[in-house]
Amino acid sequence: MKNKAIYNDAPTYCGYYFDLIASDDLILEFEKSRLLTLDVFSMVSPEKENYSYQTDKWTIKEVLRHIIDMERIFAYRAFRFSRFDPTELSGVEENDYIVNAKQTDIKLSDLVEEFLVVRKAI
Repeated sequence: MKNKAIYNDAPTYCGYYFDLIASDDLILEFEKSRLLTLDVFSMVSPEKENYSYQTDKWTIKEVLRHIIDMERIFAYRAFRFSRFDPTELSGVEENDYIVNAKQTDIKLSDLVEEFLVVRKAI
């Protein structure tokens, strides 16, 4: 059973994301999402790594790059919150991050490894 009290301390838009997880057990949910992420990206063949369903949409590798970037950013923010840092956090424009990280030569397997390293650091 999830604790609805956390909704009171979070911005309204976060409620949608809270509803996507099954429990309040953060460690369990991180592990489940790690395994699910690995399962999804393990199904991608090398021929599809740079696939995009439409021009100007992210490729499969860019989607994983985005996940990695956001893991880093949210881990940093959680660290700041844990230290009660009162400094205002800046916003993030994920499309700018992707444009500045265009790397078609990196292998999906390398991105998966990076995801695991970043997730382990959390």
